Amino acid sequence: MTEKEELKAALQEELKSFRENLPSYVTQDDLTKQMDSFTEQMKELNVKEDLSELQKAVETQGLKLREYQEKGQEPETLKEQFEKNKDQIKAIASGHGKSHTMTIKTAAERSSITSDYRGVMLPGFGQIATPRQTIRGLFNIMPINMADSGGVVRWTDQSAVTRAAAARAESAAYPESALSWTGYSRTVEKIVDSIPASKELFRDVAAVQAEIENFVRLNLALKLDTDLYSGDGNTPNLKGIYTYADAYTAAAAGIVDASIYDLIVKVQEDIEASTQYTCNYAIMNIADINAMKLKKSTLNTYVIPPFVSKDGNVVNGITIIPSSRVTQDTMIVGDFNFARFYDAQEIQIEMGYVGNQFRDDLLTIKGSLFGLSLVRNVETNAFRKVTGIAAALVTLAS
Repeated sequence: MTEKEELKAALQEELKSFRENLPSYVTQDDLTKQMDSFTEQMKELNVKEDLSELQKAVETQGLKLREYQEKGQEPETLKEQFEKNKDQIKAIASGHGKSHTMTIKTAAERSSITSDYRGVMLPGFGQIATPRQTIRGLFNIMPINMADSGGVVRWTDQSAVTRAAAARAESAAYPESALSWTGYSRTVEKIVDSIPASKELFRDVAAVQAEIENFVRLNLALKLDTDLYSGDGNTPNLKGIYTYADAYTAAAAGIVDASIYDLIVKVQEDIEASTQYTCNYAIMNIADINAMKLKKSTLNTYVIPPFVSKDGNVVNGITIIPSSRVTQDTMIVGDFNFARFYDAQEIQIEMGYVGNQFRDDLLTIKGSLFGLSLVRNVETNAFRKVTGIAAALVTLAS
């Protein structure tokens, strides 16, 4: 067989397949392009084919397509064809029928399935981000039994001392020291929260009770963390470390281009110079910490003093603690061994009815904690608060 005869045979096979599969063409453009291509090949190879019959078949399919478009219909899907020809398919499956050809007009994809309930359900509930709980971890937690206490904690501090110890000459009178005390008291305060929910919610969503209880616990813990830093101490509020701390007063020190690193060291000096305290933490806003770490020299190189760790998180032995509780341009430096939280009752969760909730099939989950944050009166000088970092730096540089 010559090459031309082989091309003719191949073209005739293509024409046969084209006629049989005309229903698979779903656009008029597809039909027209394919028809034009065959016409050119048939003329070149002198194929004995009735062009009028082929053209008629193409026009018939084109009319069907136009009818679908005018009616806003789509060609039959595979599912529709199965439904339409199910009897023939059953006969084939039982061995009593001949083969049956079905044509898919469009590709079947996952997106073709709408309102499908199937999928993998991930466990748990997503949580909205909250501030880090950093302050409570700096306090010494002291469990305390408040039975028969009237809700009051009392303590006694030295109020005035005269230290007269001295070297004594033979037969000389002994010097006399003096000492007095003052008693103090504070009431134990409580932090509470609650949330109502329907009985149906607890019944129909198995994990929701634990989720709500954890939500209440977290709310209490976040409030405690905030008040341990900045509570004003007016009942029923706890008194926070910022409220307890003595204010730092910067003095002219002639420090060239004073940095926050320098300020922390000078605050440490103010605390430790005449006391037994050893500063261990400085609590700062993340913006001020970054301003400290990102400071550069005139040569555009980062400035890390020799008394600072490589990562900038420890300054002269003081660990820097970032906290969103701290207002920008302020800080606390101190010996947190003298910051205590007397825990009268850990977080407690209860359930009960409020008002008409029994009638309305509602329940209230409530949580509470009781405690006292305390820096004893004689120990407030273990802490210093800087109320204006920028202003303090100007003074240190003068």
